[in-house]
Amino acid sequence: MAPLYADEQSRNANLGIPDEDVLAFAVTKERAVLTLNRIDFIRLHASQPNHSGIIVCKDDQQDRQRMAARISEAIANVETQARNAGSSQSSISINIIGFKSS
Repeated sequence: MAPLYADEQSRNANLGIPDEDVLAFAVTKERAVLTLNRIDFIRLHASQPNHSGIIVCKDDQQDRQRMAARISEAIANVETQARNAGSSQSSISINIIGFKSS
């Protein structure tokens, strides 16, 4: 999987940067985007499907560690599916994964 892009890494968190610019930056760096902004990034994926990945999540403010574990598990499952399918790629692209808080 492509490395994740985090606004915090580029000191761009909470600056009101347009979603299109966040995705464009991730594309230039060949990184996947992990976001809680589900509606806008699902829309962006539909209009701009050529990217290294968008992982959309529902925020679990009650248990962030559980949310992180679900994200990690989902990525591992996709990687396992790619290996089982005989993919010869050294990395995979995850376009959209939705999570529900249970």
